[in-house]
Amino acid sequence: MDITLKDLAKACSVDVSTVSRALRGSPLVKEPTRDRIVNEAQRMGYRPNLNAVNLVTGKTRTVWFLIPSLHEQERIPAEQTSVELAKGGYDTLLAIHHHDPLVFDRWWQRLEQGAADGVVVIPGLPGLSLERCQVLVDRGFPLVFVDRSIEGVKAPLVTSDNAKGAADLVAALLADGVDRVVFDLEPHNVVMKDRRRGAIQALEEAGVPYQGIRSGELEDWLKKHQGGRLGLLANSASEAKGWWESLEGRWRGKGLCFACFDRWIGEPHPADMAVCAVQDFKAMGQKAGQILTRWLTSGKAPVKKVTRVALEDVITVRRRWD
Repeated sequence: MDITLKDLAKACSVDVSTVSRALRGSPLVKEPTRDRIVNEAQRMGYRPNLNAVNLVTGKTRTVWFLIPSLHEQERIPAEQTSVELAKGGYDTLLAIHHHDPLVFDRWWQRLEQGAADGVVVIPGLPGLSLERCQVLVDRGFPLVFVDRSIEGVKAPLVTSDNAKGAADLVAALLADGVDRVVFDLEPHNVVMKDRRRGAIQALEEAGVPYQGIRSGELEDWLKKHQGGRLGLLANSASEAKGWWESLEGRWRGKGLCFACFDRWIGEPHPADMAVCAVQDFKAMGQKAGQILTRWLTSGKAPVKKVTRVALEDVITVRRRWD
């Protein structure tokens, strides 16, 4: 039989409100009375009805980490965020939508209905729009983005120092003899703007010719700059490989080097090497958890909107087989 607050109050010869306050640790209940009620609750095997508690307090003591999958760049920050939140007494629920718009929509509707006290989001679907995020932001709901954000949403973002990462990639390319660079860094959000800014600044300081891959001037630029050693800078290894397939027939240079963020799997063929700016997803998750914990415990939204975390490393992968 489930033990209710009323049963516990009767056993302790006090009213229900006193029992409720005592179990919450309220200073309004004298310590001897509080201890007696807590001990009796343990003896009787009392377990609070969490649904009822949530209705009264308006809190669930849970936070969601909303992600598209459990790949390394999502799993690692989620784990570290949960560690930080646990220190503040909050449990973390992984809400995985598998890139499915219908699953994502169900998760988001539950957030709007108050199923969690806060949420950390790694965007991964077109369905996550400015308007949908703004519903929660306008309500003062604690929302923190990790890695990337939705343009226009005034919510905290924890990301890499992307400008420095792009500059480091350019420096590594130049050190390997690259004398011209094409890049795929369209500035459609704060992350891409930082990467583009860092790359262009480094290239202009070095006096190296460069061009955006999506530019309408790329064809003429390639004809003008044939013959040297080309660096191809992209967001990921898969993007670098994909763009090279479209450029290969139009380049007759002396060599090729890839540069990208995160890791390169396997050989960098047909390039001589690939240089990678490895993001510190562990540190990003840790910082996101700290920001959200402070927000939840203080009730005050953070003033700083973008927190940039240093890169974990810059590594080079060279071709071993010809």
